[in-house]
Amino acid sequence: MNETITLRTERLILRPPVEADLEGYAALTADAEAARFIGGVRARSEAWEARPALAPWRGAC
Repeated sequence: MNETITLRTERLILRPPVEADLEGYAALTADAEAARFIGGVRARSEAWEARPALAPWRGAC
């Protein structure tokens, strides 16, 4: 079964990454203060390739 599950709360939506997330994720990974908690600063060109680390339980996204 390859069902996608989305969890929603008042302040959070937790779901697998989608292509529309790239801009926000690239900005996050470019910010040194935020990126230190997620493996370090990445160039925008590297951000999307890093997405399997966001959902390792799903295998390749």
